[in-house]
Amino acid sequence: MSGLRGAGTGVGGILRKHWVMPAKGGDIGALRLLEGEISPPGFGELCVEVECVALNFADVFTVLGLYSPISSGEIQGRLCPGIEFSGRVVRVGQRGERREADSLQGEDQLRRGGQTVLLGDEVWEMAERASTNFRVGDRVMGCQRFGAMATAVNVPAHQVRKIPAGWTYQQGAAFPAQTLTAYFALKELGNIRAGKTVLIHSIGGGT
Repeated sequence: MSGLRGAGTGVGGILRKHWVMPAKGGDIGALRLLEGEISPPGFGELCVEVECVALNFADVFTVLGLYSPISSGEIQGRLCPGIEFSGRVVRVGQRGERREADSLQGEDQLRRGGQTVLLGDEVWEMAERASTNFRVGDRVMGCQRFGAMATAVNVPAHQVRKIPAGWTYQQGAAFPAQTLTAYFALKELGNIRAGKTVLIHSIGGGT
């Protein structure tokens, strides 16, 4: 994919292209395609060369500045949007390789090539264990809290799954967010069990 250089060297940063929205958003026309270097992945992270990115209702709200993490000021500065992607693993962070500190600052996200969220130690331990299941060349799909609209991303390994055999990259990119949303609604909120009746309505995105 154009714009990705240095991903397979094992040393140094990774040069990628990414879409960037201005601080607080507000105008889709203000999106700019820029090029910059991101850090190599640390232990627990995968660097994925992105093939496809899904476009969600939340992405539109994000760029317009209406999504709560943006409108509330929780996330500061410029930002690369995008929450789900598919692609190919090009580097796996190894034990002893330092990862960048989590941050809610958009400029840090652009430099790191990651997401804007603060993860606890237990979550990073989960990511470190998950990273041992992946190899360079694996076809994967995943979710992250912003940052997917790029030619490469660094993502915690527990937020990634291998694409099933026979699936396209397009199918992989379209699967994670909507599936996790449905699971959360039915299982975590609805406490669904065998024998329960479920009414499904307003199935379109953003409702």
